[in-house]
Amino acid sequence: MKRSYLYLLLNRPMAIMLLVGIEFIFLGNLKSSDVLILISVILSAILISIIGYILLKVKEGISLYTQFALDVILSSVILYLTGGIESPYFILYFINIIVSSIFLFAKGSFIVSAISIGLFMTTVFLRSKFRMFVPESFLIFSSSIPSEVIFIRAYTYSLSFFMVGALSAYVSERFIQGKRNLQEIKITLNDIISGIKNAIITMDKNGYIKYVNRFAGDFIKDGEILNRKYNEILKPDLLSKIGEINDSISQDRNFEMEVKEQFYDVNINTIQDGNNEILGYNLIIFDITDKKRNIAKEKEFERLQIISHLSAAITHEIGNPLASIKGATEVVLSDMGKDDERRELLGLILKESGRLNDIVNKFRHISRENWVEEVKPVELIDSLKYIIDILEHNKLFRNINIDFNCKYNSIIVKGADELKEVFTNIIHNAAQSMDYTGDINIQCKEERNTVMISIKDNGKGINNKMVEDIFKPYFSMKKGGLGLGLTISKQIMDEIGGKIDIVSIPEEGTVVTLTLRLENEDSYT
Repeated sequence: MKRSYLYLLLNRPMAIMLLVGIEFIFLGNLKSSDVLILISVILSAILISIIGYILLKVKEGISLYTQFALDVILSSVILYLTGGIESPYFILYFINIIVSSIFLFAKGSFIVSAISIGLFMTTVFLRSKFRMFVPESFLIFSSSIPSEVIFIRAYTYSLSFFMVGALSAYVSERFIQGKRNLQEIKITLNDIISGIKNAIITMDKNGYIKYVNRFAGDFIKDGEILNRKYNEILKPDLLSKIGEINDSISQDRNFEMEVKEQFYDVNINTIQDGNNEILGYNLIIFDITDKKRNIAKEKEFERLQIISHLSAAITHEIGNPLASIKGATEVVLSDMGKDDERRELLGLILKESGRLNDIVNKFRHISRENWVEEVKPVELIDSLKYIIDILEHNKLFRNINIDFNCKYNSIIVKGADELKEVFTNIIHNAAQSMDYTGDINIQCKEERNTVMISIKDNGKGINNKMVEDIFKPYFSMKKGGLGLGLTISKQIMDEIGGKIDIVSIPEEGTVVTLTLRLENEDSYT
């Protein structure tokens, strides 16, 4: 039930008691019968409120129309008892008409006006013809006036009732239209604000919070927010950057901040009226993390392009002379006797030439525009088993235990032959992190249309800062390492539509997760 309706129900008997009761007490020479009539009038007002309350629980519209109709009847009774056309209480009709326009709007205002005119004219007629039904002592205003004056007054009052009803109807309709327009503006404004995917915090000029949207939750403390000072609500990371906000600040401010590896662009804009007086401040926070990362990726891409061109030039300039050195050494070595003491030196030259040739080949590989020759269906389980089998026969892996767990016998993924190089690089890195002594656990898990292969070691691990740099060219934690293995592995995964993630805890170990796309719904058995 609306609070305004309760006010209407409670105020009616109080208003009648104050208006009529005090008038009678001060102006009337009341007898016991007069007091009885006065009490009856007040009880009638209470009864109307009770009837209204009961009907309000049934239907709101019926309750209100019934109440105002009964109010007009009660006003007519009071008018009859207090002098008819000479009574000062004709104002009760105006009150009824105006209040009805508030609750029932234009339609109700016209209906109550019509009822008021009809009952007023009837009351004036009855009062002029049947005065004997009311004690003379109760008739506060009982002087006789000519009938033509009564007609003129009745006509004037009736016209006034109609004019007040029309004016009230006009005002109520304008109020309704204004309310609708305000609601439309509010809906439109809410739609606009809700469509902004940034945090918005609005303050008045004294720094009290007046509005926050749902995206502002990451920057404000829990609890009551509105009408509290900004320095009590904002989290320390943001508050330390904002500093003091007061009405002396007349210029907008802008700054960037980093919170838990997320980047934000913060704008503080003043809200001003037409006279450039500051009314408040808007705090708008943009998440620019993706933008920052994209810029970093663009820079990395440019760097890779430079490295690619440089690598191509190096491999071209070094490759041919190196091949000549290696070939000439092999020829000389083949002509030497087995006991020639120079064989060891030439063998060393041949070995180092081979190592240099491997380095040149890696440079040649990284200088290519595409790492993958062809994207095609690949049998994942067989590829992994093949690599594991080769590595287990490697002397470096004699103290490494590779535990391969996968519930599927076969998984067909979108891959390439170069996937074997990815597996080899990652398992080698895992073994090196444990100084080639420990356990490597390999597991696979299907999730929707992808399969994830996790390769876990219990090695030294790396910190979060190094995880961010680990895919960059020439970043290596191994002494003498080139830092190209993971760079090439990531590029291969990117080209086949896969993904590579690394989670590492210093002194506990590292988990590398490779995510590959299934070839189709029947890709695994």
